[in-house]
Amino acid sequence: MPDSNASSFVSVKNITAESGESEEKYRSLFDNMLDGFAYCKMIFDEVGKPVDFVYLEVNDAFERLTGLKKQAVVGRNVTEAIPGIKETNPELFDIYGKVSKIGGAERFEVFLVPLKMWLSILAYSPKKGYFAAVFENITQRRLTEVALMESQKKFSALFDANPEAAVFYDANFRVIEANHRFSKLFGYSLDEVIGKDILELIVPDDAQEETKTIRERIKSGLVEIVTTRKRKDGVKIPLLLTGSQVRLGDEVIGSMFVFKDIGEIITAQEELSHALSKAQLLNEKLHVVGSLTRHDVRNKLSI
Repeated sequence: MPDSNASSFVSVKNITAESGESEEKYRSLFDNMLDGFAYCKMIFDEVGKPVDFVYLEVNDAFERLTGLKKQAVVGRNVTEAIPGIKETNPELFDIYGKVSKIGGAERFEVFLVPLKMWLSILAYSPKKGYFAAVFENITQRRLTEVALMESQKKFSALFDANPEAAVFYDANFRVIEANHRFSKLFGYSLDEVIGKDILELIVPDDAQEETKTIRERIKSGLVEIVTTRKRKDGVKIPLLLTGSQVRLGDEVIGSMFVFKDIGEIITAQEELSHALSKAQLLNEKLHVVGSLTRHDVRNKLSI
C-alpha cells in the first residue's frame, strides 16, 4: 500500500543516515518499491501560488508505471517533462502546493491527461517547500469500473424494459432491484420491496415451502414452475415463475426471477375446455337424435 511504502522510504532514509549504513542499501530498497515514487521541490510565484515543481529523485517503479525515463525528468520542471500538464491538471499543483506549504498528507486519484492514465497518489511533505508522491497506476481498475458501470446501465435499461415482472436478488434473496412491471403486478412500490425477502411479501403461506425448494433447485440451474403468488391486497395470481443464478466470473452474486401472469391464459383454457365440453355434449345429443330418427324411418319403411 502507498502508506506503508511512503513510511518505509522515510524511515529507511532516516535510519541509514543516522547509522551510517551504506547508500547502496537505501538505494536498493528505494528502487525495489512496488509503487512509484517522486521527490520534488515546489516552485511558487511572487504571491505564493504554486506554479511548477522540479523532480529531484524518482525510483525505478516511476519509470515502469508512467513510461517516463529518469533522465528525462530528474532535474527538470514538470511543465517541461510533461508538456500540457499544468493546463489539463491544475488540481495537481494545488494539492502538491498545499502539502509542501503546510505539511500533512493528501490521498487522491487523478486522471493525468497528457499521460492518459489514472493514478492513486499519496502526497506528503518531508520538509517545507518539498513534497514526496507515492503512487500506483490504477488505469486498468478505473477502466474496469467504467465498463462495469456501462454494463450495469445497459442491464438496468433492459431489466426495466422487460414486459414481465422481474426481480434481482442478492445471494441471500434480498431484493436488490425490481422493475416497474413488478410494482404494477403486485401493487408494491419499489421502495417497499428493496432490501426485503420476497417470502415476506408475495409468497402465500401455502407456498412457503415450495419457495424454499425453488431456492435450492436454482443452485443446479434454471428453474421454471407454475405457481401462485399474492398481491399486496391479498389476491392470489397464477404465475409462470422462471429463475436462474447471476454470476460475476465464478462468483454467484445473486439470482433473477421473472414472473409471468398466466391468469388470462388459464381463463382462456378454462373457457376453451368449457366450450369443448358443451360441444361434446351437443354432439352426443345430436347423435342420440340421429339414432332416433333413423330408427323411426326404418319403422315407417317396414309398414
